[in-house]
Amino acid sequence: MRSCLVLFFMLCFLFFMQCFIGVTFWLMLAEIFPMRVRGIANGIAVFCNWIGNVIVSFAFPNLIAAVQGNVFFVFAAVNVGSLIYYWRLLPETFGHSLESLERHFEEVYS
Repeated sequence: MRSCLVLFFMLCFLFFMQCFIGVTFWLMLAEIFPMRVRGIANGIAVFCNWIGNVIVSFAFPNLIAAVQGNVFFVFAAVNVGSLIYYWRLLPETFGHSLESLERHFEEVYS
């Protein structure tokens, strides 16, 4: 029963990660960097994403040993925090061209 619960919570985490937060991350990468540095900036951001994945993968067994099945609630809290961050701090980019976004970001953040 315990292994089925672990599998269930892992699948729930993956479902919500891939349906909400993961999609937002990749869309943000496609739109947030200026054209002149987009390639290298995306490369660095993806590298950092993979480093984060490695950290989660290596920390998972230790977290399971420390807090048992409650580790999924830790991951859920991180995901909720990420969604709040995206909702509060990322600008809406729907319907804008990449060039207009670049001009807007330069005016506001430069």
